[in-house]
Amino acid sequence: MRESVFASLQPYLQQIRFLDLFAGFGSYGLEALSRGAREGILLEKDRRAVELIRQNIKSVTKSVGCQESAVKVCSCDVFKWKPAPGECFDLIIADPPYGLFPDVLTPLYERAASWLAPDGIFLLEAPGHLELVRPGWECSRRFGKGAHEPTVSVLRRESQSQ
Repeated sequence: MRESVFASLQPYLQQIRFLDLFAGFGSYGLEALSRGAREGILLEKDRRAVELIRQNIKSVTKSVGCQESAVKVCSCDVFKWKPAPGECFDLIIADPPYGLFPDVLTPLYERAASWLAPDGIFLLEAPGHLELVRPGWECSRRFGKGAHEPTVSVLRRESQSQ
């Protein structure tokens, strides 16, 4: 599914800045980097996962020929992290633990709305049975196989399409 999502976004990914929330082992953010993103930040609370992300960054940056400094890892809670003043991202990726749904939807959309560049994309992985679109947002595509499987929604703020 991740392959399909990023293949569909390929032209958009060139030289963007990304933010990967709930990074896990970094697979979403590092996929963006491997497909042309300029730089990014990965947020992950689990310290063991952070160490694996750092190892994965070394492998991916060497493979794609970019500097390790292009990607930062923050060992922190997504809901306590704050970007630098005025900092925004072209792509925000969220793959929260499914046990946090649906409680995390409103705070995730709030953060995405304030941290996303005007023409940015918000990728949200969630259980397929959830209705994800919120007022002020539109879903241009949803990847996945149905209600009982994970899905990834490609979301934009509505004002971008008008």
